[in-house]
Amino acid sequence: MTIKEIDKQITELRNLRYEAEKKEIAEFKEKAKANVGRCFLINGSRYAKVIDIPQEEPTMTGFNFNQYQYPALFLGSRKRPFKFDTLFSAAWGEGHDCLNTDYKEISSEEFQTKFDEILDDFRNRMTAI
Repeated sequence: MTIKEIDKQITELRNLRYEAEKKEIAEFKEKAKANVGRCFLINGSRYAKVIDIPQEEPTMTGFNFNQYQYPALFLGSRKRPFKFDTLFSAAWGEGHDCLNTDYKEISSEEFQTKFDEILDDFRNRMTAI
């Protein structure tokens, strides 16, 4: 077998792998939609709400996909009341939590109450300026 023939087979296998990976990701994303809207209290002080499913990040050679990182809205301090970041699925027991974070699932209403409180404080501070 020549190097050219080997390279052709490698390319064909890479394409097959890419298609299989895209199919697996699409199936995962469909299941992951069930986690959108879940709310958590983290370490007793930070609030987070899952706002989307994990997405592919394009790279020079394809894409990266981390099925354990969900886009989330975090409620923070007076300095930085809102932050968009990722919440690991370890919050609900999928994946591994190497930091031993204390996650407590809360109701959407509890999250909304805290969100409104922070938003009111932010409005009042902006009005005072």
